[in-house]
Amino acid sequence: MKVKIGTLLDETLVQRAKKYAAEHNKALNQLIEQALEGYLQNEASDKVLSLEEILEAEPGSKSAEGSGRGAGNIGNQDFD
Repeated sequence: MKVKIGTLLDETLVQRAKKYAAEHNKALNQLIEQALEGYLQNEASDKVLSLEEILEAEPGSKSAEGSGRGAGNIGNQDFD
């Protein structure tokens, strides 16, 4: 079941997230949900995946390959 939430985010971060989502054929809510899921999965190991890291680490880039924490490693779940 999906739940609608309301939150305030930095305008620049939202613009960057929208651009990234469009470039990767994803809905903004899907990107945010995946980032939150990644954050919660990695929290216990102190390897927190942030939305900033997702936007900066393109798949195939040196930063994404070296850390194992790039956008391509979030998961391939389909969300409605």
